[in-house]
Amino acid sequence: MQTYDIDFINTAASTVDYNAQADEIIAAEGDPTDQLVAQFVSEYKLQSASADNIGGLIVYTREDTVVAVYDYETFVGWVV
Repeated sequence: MQTYDIDFINTAASTVDYNAQADEIIAAEGDPTDQLVAQFVSEYKLQSASADNIGGLIVYTREDTVVAVYDYETFVGWVV
C-alpha cells in the first residue's frame, strides 16, 4: 500500500467545499459522491493525475507528488 504525506489535511483549511452542492444533490437525486468527485477532477484539471482511493479520501499525484486530496465523505478538498 502506498503511503502519502497528507498530514496537512488535519490542520490546513480545505480549499474546496462542496457541502452546499452536496445538500442540493442529496435532496434532488440521492448520493452526490460520483458527481462531486468528477467535478473536483474537472475543476482542478486532475484528469492526468493518478488517483488513489484510500478509503474516504482520494489522493491525486503527479510524478509521486501529492497535488490534491478530496474527502468524499465530507465533500471537501485540498489543492496543493
